[in-house]
Amino acid sequence: DEVSNLTIYGRLYNYYAVSDNRELCPSGWSVSSDEDWILLTSSLESEGLDSLGVELREPQTWSSPQHLIGRNSQGLNWRGSGNKVSNGDFNNLNNYGEFWLSGCECWVETSSWSIDFWIESADLRMGVSVRCIKDTE
Repeated sequence: DEVSNLTIYGRLYNYYAVSDNRELCPSGWSVSSDEDWILLTSSLESEGLDSLGVELREPQTWSSPQHLIGRNSQGLNWRGSGNKVSNGDFNNLNNYGEFWLSGCECWVETSSWSIDFWIESADLRMGVSVRCIKDTE
C-alpha cells in the first residue's frame, strides 16, 4: 500500500475485501483456501520436504537468520510483506508474511524465524497479502 513497496510486496487487503462478492481475483482465479494449503502441506510432506515455511519463502525479503533463509523450492515467492493493523500502521515488514484464506476467517502465516507456516484465525480488519490460485475445471 505504500507506493515504495507496491512493486516488491503488492497490496495488503483486509478480510472484507477478500470476502466481498465482487471478487478480488481475476476471472478464473480464486483466493486460496485453508483446504488448498492443507493439500499443499500434504503434497510437500509426501515428497519428503520439511521446514515448509523455509521451502516456500523467497530469500530476498526476509530478515531471517542464515539457517532460515528461504529456498523458494516450489516457486511460490512468499515474501515478507508484513501487515497493516486496523489503525493504519504498517508492521512486521521482512518479518512476517500472511495470506488471507477463503472459506474461513483466517490466514496462513510464516515468520522470518520459523521453519514452518501455520493457519490461524485473525483480526478481519488487518491488511495482509492475498494469494490467488487458478481454478480447477
